[in-house]
Amino acid sequence: KLYALMPDVIFSKGGPGAFPIVLAGWFYKIPVVIHESDSVPGLTTLGSARFAKKIALSFEQTAAYFNPKKVILTGNPIRGELLANRLSQEEAKRKLGFDPAKQLLFVTGGSQGANKLNEFIVLNLGSILPVAQILHQTGPENFVETKKLAEAELVSLPTSVSTQSRYESLGYLDMEQQRDALSAADIVLARAGSGSIFEASAFGKPIILVPLTSAARDHQNENAQAFAQTGGALVIEEPNLNINIFMAELQKVLGDGNLMQAMSQTSAAFAKPEAARAIAAAVLEL
Repeated sequence: KLYALMPDVIFSKGGPGAFPIVLAGWFYKIPVVIHESDSVPGLTTLGSARFAKKIALSFEQTAAYFNPKKVILTGNPIRGELLANRLSQEEAKRKLGFDPAKQLLFVTGGSQGANKLNEFIVLNLGSILPVAQILHQTGPENFVETKKLAEAELVSLPTSVSTQSRYESLGYLDMEQQRDALSAADIVLARAGSGSIFEASAFGKPIILVPLTSAARDHQNENAQAFAQTGGALVIEEPNLNINIFMAELQKVLGDGNLMQAMSQTSAAFAKPEAARAIAAAVLEL
């Protein structure tokens, strides 16, 4: 198929099926651009790098793995629609049904959710709700079970806790809901996938990151550490995710306006909303 198409350029995001295409493109002298989302490159990216004309990176630290003459730091592309028509924080909170005067924790495990984060949040609603409202994106497969567990937990809490700080769970957020959730949030709790980091940073949100321990080549931990070094995030390693440590970190941020502002500014500075245009420019240049 590649021979039949004979494109002018190949753009690769990696993955098991990408390397043969990159290799074939090199054989036919078709220029190749690759993009690595994570701070630690995957095996396909490492293998493809030799045959690529340009290597676009999300994290500055990743440049150490490649020929510096090929590297361009673009950031990780996020959907342009996500940043369009954004509401103010107060407007977004009202639209989602939350009290605009109270701080909001947005919990997200990515589009599929994260069982560990779901369980942790639900079992500790009694500790978290007195400090912050919670919008909890559970993942579609985990939604029903998580919602039932949360309802049972809320019933057992004092009325003053369960009614004065709202908890809301959603299985999946569409584009508009994701935009509103990130606009409304005062702080985000998330895994450390590149997409989650760059989306939250595009909204200038402080983040508490809990890297997935089973991620390939430990890339989530490396992503988290790379972002935390800028000052925009705090990292809690999964084995250390207990309520005492979490509440200490949460209250440290939410209780200090200067720290929140500094983290927000650093987070926003890390984002690269023009990443897609930068990658497209590299492709067009070839």
